[in-house]
Amino acid sequence: EISTRDWSSDVCSSDLANGLDAKGRVVGSIQRGALTLAAQWTNGTAAALPDLGGGFSEALAINGHGMVVGRATPAGGANAHAYVVSGGQAVDLDGIAESKSIARGVNRAGTVVGDVMRPGSQGFVTVNGQMVLLDSLLSTSQQSAWTIYSAQAINDAGQIAAQAISKDDHTTHAVRLDPLPN
Repeated sequence: EISTRDWSSDVCSSDLANGLDAKGRVVGSIQRGALTLAAQWTNGTAAALPDLGGGFSEALAINGHGMVVGRATPAGGANAHAYVVSGGQAVDLDGIAESKSIARGVNRAGTVVGDVMRPGSQGFVTVNGQMVLLDSLLSTSQQSAWTIYSAQAINDAGQIAAQAISKDDHTTHAVRLDPLPN
């Protein structure tokens, strides 16, 4: 049996929950008029998160330190970019104006995963705060076999849940990417 807690706000026409952490903080988005804003609910109270100034943002995941990831439109931009909110600051992970990207997961260490469309979809992971395409981290033999087109989640061990397309038969596969020891 489960119980329901309705944390929707009376000032919002639509609220969406996308993720939560072990402390029970929920992240998602709230609709305020024409604006869609990334939000975090703590103890039933919604607060809009900082965005990139473009009027659209969405939070998809939160880690144990309160770092939130998702996507947001930069000021003057047409496409949403992968972004991080940490310490009250919003950071655009994707510096290419015409690309589209989305951050889907973050682990306790602050490593972010998601996907970027340049022009096709490719999975990424952050290394030292910079987006690195997952295909570039595969061995040469794996690069000839797979295209990692979306990274969905990352755990504290650095394992990444992703989707890949087989270059042999063009079918989609669920894959787990494991970091190799140094």
